[in-house]
Amino acid sequence: MIAFKVRNPDDISAEKRYKEEHLPRLRGNVIPDLWRYFSSDFFHDGCINNIKIDPSRGRVIMEIECPNIEHVTPGGGDFISMVFRCEFDRVFNLFVGYPISELNGFSDRSDFKYRYAEINGESEIIEKIRSKTGDEFFSIVIETSSTEEYIALIFGELRVEALEPGAFALIRYNSEFKVPLALE
Repeated sequence: MIAFKVRNPDDISAEKRYKEEHLPRLRGNVIPDLWRYFSSDFFHDGCINNIKIDPSRGRVIMEIECPNIEHVTPGGGDFISMVFRCEFDRVFNLFVGYPISELNGFSDRSDFKYRYAEINGESEIIEKIRSKTGDEFFSIVIETSSTEEYIALIFGELRVEALEPGAFALIRYNSEFKVPLALE
């Protein structure tokens, strides 16, 4: 079973090691969108929707909501949500921990929520692939709101874009909003 190798959000010391030791080693050595959107918990509690798997092109596309953008106003703030399209290319492996009896509804569920992610925890597998292919690969394990459901990918490319890129650009650079992206 694929699971977090480094990170454990339920264990304070393991979580501290992930954030203070594992992530700093990765900074600058991973795809910018992997760092920007997945090294922090940007998508925490967001719905995962419209998962499309295209084995012939080695591509996995999913839409993930970010409900954590804070509109800061005097006297308190409100949170707004934006949906992002995450396109993983040169996917070498995709693991989906999901009850087989429910796979027909896999991409259409609204209660399938992103909880946490671990990036490049699969370093042994990545190194084996790299030694065979000579190409750079990365990994992500996404834990969902259910302990039986997860998504894990080993991939070579990633692009993340807001479904409303103009609106996101206005919000991202507006001081009235706190956008929880990891800094490059």
